Amino acid sequence: MRATGSREIVSGTLPVAGIGLVAGFMEVAVVLSFSALLFSGLGPSAYAMGAGFVLMGSALANLMASRWSSMPGALVVPQDTSTAILAAASTPLLAGLAAEERLGSMLVYIAAAGLATGVVMLLIGTLRQGGLVRFVPLPVIGGFLAGTGYLLVTGGAEVITAGYEFTTASATAL
Repeated sequence: MRATGSREIVSGTLPVAGIGLVAGFMEVAVVLSFSALLFSGLGPSAYAMGAGFVLMGSALANLMASRWSSMPGALVVPQDTSTAILAAASTPLLAGLAAEERLGSMLVYIAAAGLATGVVMLLIGTLRQGGLVRFVPLPVIGGFLAGTGYLLVTGGAEVITAGYEFTTASATAL
């Protein structure tokens, strides 16, 4: 068996490092855009702090996945569907709160939703009931994805237009 030379190590490391760099930049862009959807209505300082929390959470999730995942090279990326649902569901939650209470409440809401989702997924996996997803009808999945797409489009339009409420009536005016 021949010894591995330093050239072979470097030639194998550079492509992996390049892929990791590109994936890292994409992860930051995705996390910042989802943070804008979640925290932009709370003010600039709340957005900055919320984006920092989401970036840190994403970095920790990727570190945990790289250490304990059974799939080498796994990348953990926040999902757009859960972000859109969290943003839409948080609106009535935050409506009656004072401005200084909104960021903390939003962070607790996100943490509670993540914890509840994790417990449910752990329970489904422990009980070996993952096959139940086959019984969800395709029109239900399609409707869920269409609703999520609508929430992402309207939320993105509100972020872009700095809080201008985006409705079908206002879309024709734009």
